[in-house]
Amino acid sequence: MLLSLTLTNWRSHSSSSFTFSKGTNILVGKMGAGKSSVMDALCFALFGTFPKLARKETTLADTINFRNKSATCSVEITFKKNSDTYKISRSFSHLSSPSASISKNEKLFEKGPKAVTDAACKLLSIDFDSFVRAVYSEQNKIDSLLWLSPKERKAQIDELLGLDHFEAARSGAVFAANRFLDLYSQAEETLKTADLQALEKKCESLEKESGLIQAQLEGENSFLSTANSILEDNTKKLAGLSPLKEKYASLTLQKTRLGIICEHLEQEISSAEKYPTEQQVQEKISSSKQSIDSLLLSFAGLQKLCDSISQKVGTLSSQLKDAQVRSQKITSQQARLFQCIGDTPLASLQQQLSSMQESQRSLQAQRAALMATIAEVEKAVSALQIAGADCPVCGSPLGEEKSKHLHEEKNAQLQEGTQKLKDASANISSLDAQMRELEAKLKEAQTLSQSISALSENLPDASVISAELESANKELGSQIRERNATSASISLSQKEHEQLVQLLKQCRELASKKDELEKTRALLQSAQAELSSLNFKEEEFDFLRTLVESNKSKIEVSKAKLSSLQQQILSLSQMHSSCKKELALLLQLQQDATYYRKCEQEMLAYKNCMLQVQSQVRTLLIEEINAALSHIWPILYPYSDCTCVRLVADAKDYSIEMENNGWKSVYSLASGGERACLSLSLRVSFATVLTPHISWLILDEPTHNLDAQAVSMLASALSEKLPSIVEQIFVITHEQALVDSQQGTFYRLIRDNAKQEDTLVEKI
Repeated sequence: MLLSLTLTNWRSHSSSSFTFSKGTNILVGKMGAGKSSVMDALCFALFGTFPKLARKETTLADTINFRNKSATCSVEITFKKNSDTYKISRSFSHLSSPSASISKNEKLFEKGPKAVTDAACKLLSIDFDSFVRAVYSEQNKIDSLLWLSPKERKAQIDELLGLDHFEAARSGAVFAANRFLDLYSQAEETLKTADLQALEKKCESLEKESGLIQAQLEGENSFLSTANSILEDNTKKLAGLSPLKEKYASLTLQKTRLGIICEHLEQEISSAEKYPTEQQVQEKISSSKQSIDSLLLSFAGLQKLCDSISQKVGTLSSQLKDAQVRSQKITSQQARLFQCIGDTPLASLQQQLSSMQESQRSLQAQRAALMATIAEVEKAVSALQIAGADCPVCGSPLGEEKSKHLHEEKNAQLQEGTQKLKDASANISSLDAQMRELEAKLKEAQTLSQSISALSENLPDASVISAELESANKELGSQIRERNATSASISLSQKEHEQLVQLLKQCRELASKKDELEKTRALLQSAQAELSSLNFKEEEFDFLRTLVESNKSKIEVSKAKLSSLQQQILSLSQMHSSCKKELALLLQLQQDATYYRKCEQEMLAYKNCMLQVQSQVRTLLIEEINAALSHIWPILYPYSDCTCVRLVADAKDYSIEMENNGWKSVYSLASGGERACLSLSLRVSFATVLTPHISWLILDEPTHNLDAQAVSMLASALSEKLPSIVEQIFVITHEQALVDSQQGTFYRLIRDNAKQEDTLVEKI
């Protein structure tokens, strides 16, 4: 008996607890309130899975409450068997794998998901598949058997009864029989095209040919061994003569080389000129060196004198050029001075400028006096104009005539003064221009005069310098000619000295060649003597070497032949092995064909056996289900018009019949209420037959597709009749009528889907 169930972070249940009792336990709530999640949690707690998870329509991660995705999801169930109380706990999260434990009377009984599942199956005497088929009616499926097509109904009832395993085994046997038949046909087809006798003869022929070549190979190995032995003996003899051969060849080469050297030296000595003695050449070289030193000393003195005269010529040339340039400048500036002032002396120009300056000062004083007079007259005229009838000076009365006369007199004075001021200003301007022109000429004349005086100071006489320069050039030419003559004498003496040095070198080389010739002749005589004393015959050595080369050539030919024979044996061996393998494969194929034929017959027999066993098991189960129905139907259906129902199986369908003046199909006869009672009777019969050790029934939305009468009859059956047959019934529904007419334990599940709230559980 199930006692309680606790859900933590399971789908929409943040924390929900349920306590169950015997009889009917109903969970009511609108769609999406989390009712079916409770039964999934119950199934998961017992077996570690639930139908949608087993069918891979969802995952464990999807069952974690979306508000607490990082938290641990857990379910805990308590049930009682006999006098013992068991508690199963399972939990998992995104970060940890599932864990599980089961306790018995508050003591740990098993631990680990698989161990807990195995313990639950053993305690309840039912596994997950049987639980889902017999106990747990998924959402909206209580009357589905009545609405399915015959083929679908047969498949689903076979699955409920576990007969689909027989069908799967039978289908597998048919597939295997067909596969074995295909393999047998392929083997027979291959054996028809194969010639076993020809293949056996080919193997024998390859064995004989391989034997012949093996004999040739052994003979060739024997020849090669003998040839290697002879080669080894001759090689040892040749190795013993090799040092003498090397020494003989070395002495012969040395003799030839020394003979060539002697002949070459003799030719060089005989063709050499008659040179003086080395002492005579040395004396001539010493005399030549003294002459060259004397000439070099004389040349140095002449070179020094030439350099001194050349320096003097350069100085005189520079002085002459400077005097000429200065004279030209003086002449040019004298011409400019004459052009500027002519024959007038500078003192006269200076006096003329002083006289103009005095006249300028006089005119400027005159202009100032005129300007004062004009200002005074203008002042008097203004006073007369302001004064009116009185004199502005004495204050006495003025008559019209006197006033007019004074005006005319003052105006005449003003005009005369103004004219004189203009004339004085004009004279001053003219005088200023003349003074500026005279000052400019005077300044230019003074500058040119000072320059001429500076250039004329210490000016040398160009004719004297030119005469001295001509004399120095003549002396320089004479000394250069003498120096060049001395240089030519030095070059000739140095050339004669070099010839004497070369002659001395040739004399010494000739003496060295004579010494070398004597030494070479001594070495040649020594080599000839050693060669004569050497006991070596070159013809015998050459014959032995030719013999060794011939032995090596024969051995190489023998090795090549031996390699060819080995390749032939290897090729024949591979061909023989391939032939043997092919023969073995064909023989094995014969055995396989016999085996495939036997297996095909066994699979067909197995198929027939499965078909017979499936039929017998189906008949037995239907008999037990019908026996259960005969007991359950009168309890759930209270009327006398239909006293019994039964399940009938044929090759294509499971038909459900009701006894009403004869057996008739329910599909055309039963009302909605009768269908509800019939569906419930079938579910209870399946549960009692398939799971006799537990008395549970889980119905998820059993009122789906039922009319009001059917719902009323179902409510009555669940409340009054079914508890006498099944110990615990769990109903998931949104139908309030089931709650109103029931006795038992009731829970209302409340949830606002629009706000995505957690499920609230209220016990009614």
